[in-house]
Amino acid sequence: MKAVNILLLCSTISRITPTVFSSDLRATIGTYPDYDGDLIVSGDIEITFDEYVIDFRFNGKGLEAGCGPGCGVHIHTGTTCSDADLVGGHYWAPADTEDPWINDVTYYDSDYFGNAIGQF
Repeated sequence: MKAVNILLLCSTISRITPTVFSSDLRATIGTYPDYDGDLIVSGDIEITFDEYVIDFRFNGKGLEAGCGPGCGVHIHTGTTCSDADLVGGHYWAPADTEDPWINDVTYYDSDYFGNAIGQF
């Protein structure tokens, strides 16, 4: 069986506690622009980080039931979810290093109802 990559979720991130070396960011998950499937997704993401450590937590509902392993979550370079052409590529820095969003750590498994929670 061949895995299919479906662009399903999108969200813009808001800064909660900005400082020079740490921050808390939150986002509400919605449907990816131009997605025309039957799933109605929702959820939230919380990212906390300081100078050395990042903690990424997500809670999704309405996802494909029983998805995984191989269903993933990651951050893009864009700042909008209103236009698929403006979502951009995977975000990471420095750009000359391996893309951290394409490894097993960012995958999740959804349950029978299409719910998934995860942290890395």
